Amino acid sequence: RPIEMVSERWYSPRLQTAVMTKRSDPRMGETVYRMSNIILADPPASLFQVPAGYTVKEGPQMMFVEKKQQ
Repeated sequence: RPIEMVSERWYSPRLQTAVMTKRSDPRMGETVYRMSNIILADPPASLFQVPAGYTVKEGPQMMFVEKKQQ
C-alpha cells in the first residue's frame, strides 16, 4: 500500500503569513501549526513609551584601532 502524505496551508493576505499549516504523514503522524488570538487593532501606545524613572548613562568608551594599508 502506498504512503500518502497530505499538506494543507492557509494563508492570510492581510497578515501576509500562513495562519495554519497541517501535515499528515503515516510514518510521523500529524503536525499542526496554527496562529490564534490574533488582534488586528493597533497595539497600546503605552508599549512604546519610555518607562518612568528611566535614565541613560554613559558607558566606557570603545577604542578602535585602524590598520594602515601598505
